[in-house]
Amino acid sequence: MLVGSAGAPVAPPLPEPDVLAEDPQVSGETQREGLDAPAEGDIIALQKTPGERGERAAGEVAVKYSHFVHGLPQRKIEDALRARRERGGALLGDCCALSLGLELGASYVSVLACLADGTLVSGLENGRLQLWRRCARVREMVHDSQGPVACMATIDGGPAGPAFATGGFGSVKLWTAEGECVQTVGAPPGATPRNMVACANTHLAIVFGQARAFDPHAFRLVPQNEEQRRRRAAAEAAQAEAQAAFDLLARSVQLVVLDQGVCVRSSFLEPLESPLRALASLSHSQLACGDARGGLHLWSVPGTDARRTVGLDLVSADPSAGVAVVCLEEVSAHHHLLAVSVEATSAGAVRGGGVSRHTVWLPRGACRGVALVDVARRQALAFLDAHADVVRCMCATPDGLVTGGGKMDATVRWWQASLWQQPLPALPAAEAAAAAQDARVEGLGLSHLNIEEDREVESAVAGEAAAEAQGTVESDEDKVAILKEATRTLKEPGYVFGLTVLPDAATGSNLYALAGARYNTVKICL
Repeated sequence: MLVGSAGAPVAPPLPEPDVLAEDPQVSGETQREGLDAPAEGDIIALQKTPGERGERAAGEVAVKYSHFVHGLPQRKIEDALRARRERGGALLGDCCALSLGLELGASYVSVLACLADGTLVSGLENGRLQLWRRCARVREMVHDSQGPVACMATIDGGPAGPAFATGGFGSVKLWTAEGECVQTVGAPPGATPRNMVACANTHLAIVFGQARAFDPHAFRLVPQNEEQRRRRAAAEAAQAEAQAAFDLLARSVQLVVLDQGVCVRSSFLEPLESPLRALASLSHSQLACGDARGGLHLWSVPGTDARRTVGLDLVSADPSAGVAVVCLEEVSAHHHLLAVSVEATSAGAVRGGGVSRHTVWLPRGACRGVALVDVARRQALAFLDAHADVVRCMCATPDGLVTGGGKMDATVRWWQASLWQQPLPALPAAEAAAAAQDARVEGLGLSHLNIEEDREVESAVAGEAAAEAQGTVESDEDKVAILKEATRTLKEPGYVFGLTVLPDAATGSNLYALAGARYNTVKICL
C-alpha cells in the first residue's frame, strides 16, 4: 500500500556530494592554513599532487574522491605521515587511509603489485586489471575473461617498455605502466600460470599448473562392446599421459629471458622432486623456490643460463610432522634472510640428488607460521608464531615484515626487524670454511663469510670438539627463537588475499603505506 499524494510534485534527487561528512566548524581561514602547510610525503597511489591536496578540509571527515575511491582527506593523510616521520622512523601505524574499489564489486581482488613509478596494480578473479594513481582508477584492462589473474611481477623495461607482467588463464602478458599490452606469451597446452617472479629484470620465472581439472565422470559408463572398450582404453591412456605432463610442469620452472623488457626465449629448469608452491627473487640474481615437501631450492641466474646451487630441507623437530612451503619473501638482502611461510603436512621432506642439501631445523611444534631462514648460514634465526591460521601472504617493509593470516585468523601483523636483528654470532670457523667453500663452488658471492687464518680455524675446531665431548653443544632447533607476539596487530585491513608496500617517492624518505587486497576492495593503511 502506497501512502502519499499521487499529484504531489517529486523533487529531483540531489547530486551526490564529494564529502560524505563535513565538519561545520572548518572555516575558510583553516582551509587557507592547510594550503600553506608544507607537503608531506608523495605516495603515488595514496596521495594527490601537492598542489591538489588543499581542496579538502582538515578534520575527522570522510572524503569520496570518486565512485571507486573514498577515505581520509589529503591533509589528514599528511598529518599521519608527518606524525610517523616525527617519531623518528617509518614505523607502521594503524590507520586505514583509503579504500579502492566497490565493496559490492563484481569480483574479488586476487593479486597486488606496486610499479616502479608508484602506480598500484590490482588483479581480479574475473580476469580484469586496474591501475590506481593519485586517488583515482586511471585504467581498467582485461587479461583474460575466462579465468582469474593468478600472479603478477614488476619489471623495468625502460621508459616505453613493459612495467609489469601478469599471469592468467593460459598466458602471460607484458604491460606498460599506462596499461598497454605489448606482448603475450602462451602457456603450455592445457596449463596456466600459478606463480611468477622477475629476477634482476633479466628473467621471468614461471610455474604452471593444470588449467582445468579432468572430468571425474568421464569414464563412468561401462563399455558395451569391443570398440567402446578400445576407445575407452585409448582415452584413459591419453589422460594418464596428460596428467603426467601436468605433474612434470608443477615441478618445473620456466625461465623466460628478457631483452629490454621483451621476452626473447625461454627454457625449463631441471624438474624438482615435489610440486612447487612459491617463488621469490633474491639479491645477487638468485631465484628461490619452495615446494610441497618443505624444500627450498636456490638457483643462480646471472646470465642466460641458470644453475641450481643450494638445497635446504625445512624439517620440524617433531618427527611425526612435516611442513610444506606456502609463500616466500626476501626480508633483508644484506643478511640473505628469507621469510618462509609453512603449514603442516603428513608428507616428510624429500632429499634430491645433484646438489648439496642442508637440513634447516624448525622448533618442536612449529609447523604453522613463518620461519626466517638465513640462506647463507643454512639455519633458521626465528620462527614467527602469532597467527591462528596459515600465513597466506607476506611483504617486506623498510623496517620489518608484514604477514597476513588465513581466514580463521583474519589479521595482518607487523613485525619490526629489531625483534630478530640481534647481533649475529660469528660462524664457527669450521662452518665458515665449509660455507665459503660452498660459496666458491656454487657462485653465491656471500661476501660476509670471511675466512680467518688457518691457526684460528684449527683453534675453533678444537674448541667445538671439546664442547661436544662435554655435551654442551646446543641443538639447532633449540637455537631458533619463537616469537609469539608481533610488534603490532593492525585493526585494518583484516583478512587479505595479498599485500604490497607503497613507498614514498620523495627523495630520502623512508615512509611507506601498506596496501592489502580485502575481498572486492584494496585497503591502504598507514
